[in-house]
Amino acid sequence: MAKRTVLKLGYFIATFPLLLISKLVFLFNWWGFKDDSIKCLAVASKHDGISLPKELLVTLELAEDHRNKFHFGIDQIALFRALFSTLKGSVQGASTIEQQFVRVVINKYERTLKRKIFEQLLAVYISSILTKENIATAYLCIAYYGQNEQGTLRLKNTTDIAFSKLKYLDAIAIISRLKYPEPSQKSYQWLTKFERRNKHLAVRVNTANKLINKDKKQLAVFVPQHFSQQFFAHY
Repeated sequence: MAKRTVLKLGYFIATFPLLLISKLVFLFNWWGFKDDSIKCLAVASKHDGISLPKELLVTLELAEDHRNKFHFGIDQIALFRALFSTLKGSVQGASTIEQQFVRVVINKYERTLKRKIFEQLLAVYISSILTKENIATAYLCIAYYGQNEQGTLRLKNTTDIAFSKLKYLDAIAIISRLKYPEPSQKSYQWLTKFERRNKHLAVRVNTANKLINKDKKQLAVFVPQHFSQQFFAHY
């Protein structure tokens, strides 16, 4: 408990100056910051009434941002780890769920320092207004999962999905598509990466929640084929 409190306090101290900067940038609408902030808040508000199953939210957090409960929009630990990894010649991601959400909303993906700083400030700003669950839910509702012959696939509204029957293995297969979007033609290479991702997340979820079946055979053949019809819709 004490360790978690110290960690959260450390994140707060490290993030507070960025929060002040984000408020200032919002006030003067530099680089269109205010406009993009309003856009993010509007998208989050649109999905505010949606209640996704905990299996999806838990799996998302474990897969994409396992310190999400402690930080305030950006993960400084992950940033330093990614920087150190880059210096060693290896590339690692450090984006939080909040950063991924604002990136999808404002649709800016250029690999520049300016874009990254802008994204971090925006993530910190919306984190001071929205709840973690609100941001995660909105992100899952607009995230890109892949495509088939009909085009872009989006997560369906909860009223169209039998989420009461959703299992962790289903949640894992959905969240895995965030890293490896489903192509229109499933190649052996994609299936291999997708299955590897499924197994990796299954271990994480099992370790954290003790809810995943440890049967290796089940995980080895777990490459679901029903998501295009049951869990996703084109809109």
